[in-house]
Amino acid sequence: MRLRGIIGGDGRRRIDLTENGTAEVRASFVRDVLGSLPGLDARIVEAFRSVDRAAYLDRFRMPGKPDWIDASQPLSAGAAAAIYRDQALATLTAENGMPSSSSTTPSLMLLMLHALSVAPGDRVLEIGTATGYNAALLAHLVTDAGSVVTIDSKPEIAARAAAALETGGITNVQVRAGDGGAAEEILRGVFDRLIATVGCATVPSQWWDCLTEDGVAVVPLRHGEAHPLCRLRKGTEPGHWYGAFTAAANFMLADGDTLHRPRGAEHRVQLTEEQHLLDTGLGCHPSQGWAVDFFLALQAPHLKRITVKTAGPTPQIHAGCGIADQHGNIVLVSWGRLMATTGPDSPAVRELAGHLTAWKNLGCPSIGHYDIEILPHNATDIPTPLAGRRWTQPDRHATRIVTLRT
Repeated sequence: MRLRGIIGGDGRRRIDLTENGTAEVRASFVRDVLGSLPGLDARIVEAFRSVDRAAYLDRFRMPGKPDWIDASQPLSAGAAAAIYRDQALATLTAENGMPSSSSTTPSLMLLMLHALSVAPGDRVLEIGTATGYNAALLAHLVTDAGSVVTIDSKPEIAARAAAALETGGITNVQVRAGDGGAAEEILRGVFDRLIATVGCATVPSQWWDCLTEDGVAVVPLRHGEAHPLCRLRKGTEPGHWYGAFTAAANFMLADGDTLHRPRGAEHRVQLTEEQHLLDTGLGCHPSQGWAVDFFLALQAPHLKRITVKTAGPTPQIHAGCGIADQHGNIVLVSWGRLMATTGPDSPAVRELAGHLTAWKNLGCPSIGHYDIEILPHNATDIPTPLAGRRWTQPDRHATRIVTLRT
């Protein structure tokens, strides 16, 4: 392997791996990701080009694959192909085999950093260290004039990330282990920006306390069964936030009593040979599926999460929100399409078709068309919900007001 030392714009020495075309694979990956996100801040573009994702991975699992892939240097061709792809990579699994920590999809990381609007000299608090890759990008953005404190609930993850950051010569990041939603000794600092890289059930009051008056928080906030991104500013009263949803996303659930809320019970159905789940022809293009799911969580929060497996030699799996009645009939919206085992005149089909029609009548709004306000439970000026344009949602410690912009 041939190594070439490179001095980056921040004065730090990096290693460029040139064996087996790794450098070319990475360069193509960087071009593709940046090409899919026009309008990114130039400083984020430079940070993404400078900080190597591979430096923050030692092993990982690809989505849907059971085997671990070694990411030690020099990278194998297979490891490089997986790392330099716009996908999330599992880096730790729980006892049930499900991922419990990961390296986030790079394009999603860049969208979050863009929403965060980090400036040189900023003090940033990150909730969810994971591999340390995002903390390294933040360190590049704040420069040596700023600082980053990153917290992970798993001590072994925090230690591994701290070692990777130290190896990379990054000195303006402090890695700590603890509960990012409740550890007062950690959250006692003063920060200009806060970013969470885990799915959060709520926005803790401690985060309001530790941010400066004009601070910004970017949070994957639980909505239905997903975690769309929110960009939030502090309101005038403790625990009061206002902002907007910015993009579709889904994250692993945060640990800790404050941030964690288990996913809703999932109704799993195995169809018989005589049952058929058919596309009713109602709905939208699959690319609008996130937008429909977001609207259904507002308009019909009583809907169940349903996964249906069809019968036959080539079974298919369909998942979404819908209704399973006492007779075994299934109606659900999966990736924007209305699927049903019943006829078009069944009450369940009519109900879900009505929600889809309401969404279309509102102009097929995407997630980025909604504003959010979070008010503490002791607030007395909660606005009256306006049907079809404003929805009130309960939160553990607050009330959310979600409004569709006209």
